[in-house]
Amino acid sequence: MNNETEFCIIEFTLCNISRYLLWCTDDKDYFLTDRNKKLVYFSQKEKMEEYCKMEHFQNPSFVSNNFDILDYHDYNDYLNKWNIIDDLSKTLEIDFVGNLDEYTDLYSKFVFGSNIPALNTSGKEYIPVFDEEEKSQIANVTNDMIRILKFALGLDS
Repeated sequence: MNNETEFCIIEFTLCNISRYLLWCTDDKDYFLTDRNKKLVYFSQKEKMEEYCKMEHFQNPSFVSNNFDILDYHDYNDYLNKWNIIDDLSKTLEIDFVGNLDEYTDLYSKFVFGSNIPALNTSGKEYIPVFDEEEKSQIANVTNDMIRILKFALGLDS
């Protein structure tokens, strides 16, 4: 890691169980793993904060992601969850359906549906409309997000 590394404690909630992981960004985005490439996570935020202090990870920010609520109509939240699971899948070196080329147009709809000011300079709110095929793709992405998160947090048994 270089001196430009930023840290964020990410709270993942699934099945009413919370786990805290450390997301890092420097020249790429990834989650902290140990020497055996296993995720470093804690079941209490305070334990993760103690770990960060002990390892000299300076001033981590905090983001909460509740995967018990996956409403694709909240475009910004769904996009953020898509992105964080993408980073998690890359860290774990496992496939994520949301990374497949045939999902690029769907992903773009969520980007534009988030109405990010830097992208939406018109001042008009864009509200995406999804056809049946896209709704099927959304279901695939949602199910795969849950699969990856269950695997990552050891909740798949």
